[in-house]
Amino acid sequence: KQQTDAIYAQTEAQKTVIESQALAQKRATEGYTYQQERGFDVATEVARNEAIGQMSNVGIGLGVMTGIIIGARRKYLAEFSGGIILILIGSKVLLESII
Repeated sequence: KQQTDAIYAQTEAQKTVIESQALAQKRATEGYTYQQERGFDVATEVARNEAIGQMSNVGIGLGVMTGIIIGARRKYLAEFSGGIILILIGSKVLLESII
């Protein structure tokens, strides 16, 4: 039983690695990173939630435009800037929900 459980756990771990590698290859082929994908997910969710307000939408729009412009010039800077913008947006949403 323990050996069977160990083999099952190892198989599941290998499946996870294979799926992660496949997603990474898909992103590389389509030309975006994990961070950018999460940023688009956040932007989509914020766009659906009208209670968050128009300022968040403006911030996301500016973040996406900045990422596109800077990304065309410097890939690392665009990813870093996008991460900072997402942190700021997340902080704003969190503060709004607390207050």
